[in-house]
Amino acid sequence: MKRIIKGQVFYSKTYLLDRVNLSARTVEKWSQGKVVEGQEIWFCEEYIPLQSRQKIEAHEFSIRLEYLASGFNEEYAQFLPAVAAAGIKLSKREAIAKEWAVWHRIAKLTDESNLQRITIAKAYEVYSSLCLPKAMTNYWSFYRKLSDFRRNPEAAIINARTGKKSNAAKKTKRHEEVLEHLYSLPNKYKAPFICEKANELFRMEGLKELSYETVKKHLADKQFQARTYFSRHGSKAHSDNQRAFIPFQKPLAVGVRAEMDGVKLPFKVWDKEGKKLVRPWMFAIIDTHSGKITGWSLDYSETRWMVVKALKEQAKQGWLPKEIWTDNFSGKDTPEFDDLESKMAAIGSVIKYCKPGKSQEKPFIERFFGTFQDRFCREYGDWLGMAITSKNLNNRPNPDALKAYIKTHGYPTMQQIRERIEAMLEKYHETSFSGKFTPQELFAACKEPQRIAISEMEMPYLFWHKTTAKVNRGLLRIEVNKQEHIYKAGIEFNGQSLVVRYEPEDLSEVYLFADDEAETHLGVLMQHGLISRNTIKDIGEADRNNRKDREIEEAKALALAAPHMTSKEILSLVEDEAEEELLSFALLPAKQETRKRGNPFTAPATLKVWDPNGIN
Repeated sequence: MKRIIKGQVFYSKTYLLDRVNLSARTVEKWSQGKVVEGQEIWFCEEYIPLQSRQKIEAHEFSIRLEYLASGFNEEYAQFLPAVAAAGIKLSKREAIAKEWAVWHRIAKLTDESNLQRITIAKAYEVYSSLCLPKAMTNYWSFYRKLSDFRRNPEAAIINARTGKKSNAAKKTKRHEEVLEHLYSLPNKYKAPFICEKANELFRMEGLKELSYETVKKHLADKQFQARTYFSRHGSKAHSDNQRAFIPFQKPLAVGVRAEMDGVKLPFKVWDKEGKKLVRPWMFAIIDTHSGKITGWSLDYSETRWMVVKALKEQAKQGWLPKEIWTDNFSGKDTPEFDDLESKMAAIGSVIKYCKPGKSQEKPFIERFFGTFQDRFCREYGDWLGMAITSKNLNNRPNPDALKAYIKTHGYPTMQQIRERIEAMLEKYHETSFSGKFTPQELFAACKEPQRIAISEMEMPYLFWHKTTAKVNRGLLRIEVNKQEHIYKAGIEFNGQSLVVRYEPEDLSEVYLFADDEAETHLGVLMQHGLISRNTIKDIGEADRNNRKDREIEEAKALALAAPHMTSKEILSLVEDEAEEELLSFALLPAKQETRKRGNPFTAPATLKVWDPNGIN
């Protein structure tokens, strides 16, 4: 049983157990929104969990569908006398009476006096599921007919004829051919000109002329416009507006299909140099099952790194969708994105591209950006409007109010825009559109998501920046933003070219991979910050000098052992050193009595000059 208490919908426990077939264990877990009246317990609809609410809605939907079907099949007899009195043919009376019975019950379901009434939108869903012959397929036509039925049921259903001859009797196949030919011309003639030229031709051929209202009504027919749209407006307009969306069903689980795209936000910020105002770019990824934004990025322009960053934010949640649909953005043909695309395809996440000019192949992300800019970005005072070419006054800001706001608050920074997006996305995920479940509720309610799991070790392999460097003396150098960063790799990698994966925002560590087809993971390197550029240069020079000295000593030793195998330069160098050694013996300091043992530097040394002529 269902009732209204203080403006809120409550369900009885008996109704939930017997009619909806919920388990007693499930109902007993509900503690919030419970009201006890006598022997009956009532539960507020607002506090009932999502899955149970879905079962209740499905049960109520089936009850309403059965209610309309019984009117169509059983209770139409009470309307037959009124249909017969209106002069309807005997062969059509039953069909019109059945239609009357259905609309009669729809009016009861949506009547304001009915405490358990439903909205017209829900009534239209039940009506569409009934699959009546010649049923309405447009919601607004359904709404107008229901309004007319409430005012005058007989006029809305029967449409009693006035007795005048219809213009439909005048129209022949030739009339329709002429009108279709004139309307399909690329000159885009209006209805008055088409009516005039068509009647001139009809008079020449001896056909009856058509009134302007008849021609205008014929030109407004949807099927007629669909047939002539291509030749009248061109292939591009036909592709964008008339051709149906890509034939696919909405996914039944999270991760089956995602869409991504970028857009210029309706705000202005100063560029990196602070010289001019630009509109920042936002790139987002949406799950088509729930409508939740699972990854996004922000930058001054649309680049390949912006797209990679959005995919990285998606992967930080631990998964990637099986399919990601996007358009042909400018950075998709770069080596970095080609490498990422091939690696994602290898683990099962495939990036698919829409045909050029076919934005309808990714309708979910297009609809999100429209709602995001129109409904959420509009709340800020420096909102610039829906689009730069929009001529609708409601889609453009008040120029005086915008100028006053900028004068008072100034233009936002990039960080402020980032904080705005975070707040707007949080609000978007908790918003119910058209009375349906919120994106966050639909995302959380999916119990069997079909997605590709991503480990933490796979993140650098997929999304970090890639470069190649050669190890020299156990050190690895990479240059990022015109600055050199040094890492200690180890002497076992000397002379090898390795693949380095890094994040420009955090260079404290890099991931090292072998330069092969599979990019075998070798390890993680921490930044070697204790060795400066000058110190490394000094170490290299000292190493070269020591090596040169060792080579000379080895050559001298060879000269003493085997003079015939030594060059003349080394032999002369050895002879010079021998003479210097002999001279050093002759120039030894003389001994003095005042000199104490143990400290040779207590008194200045006295040199005795060697005289070669004094030798006998």
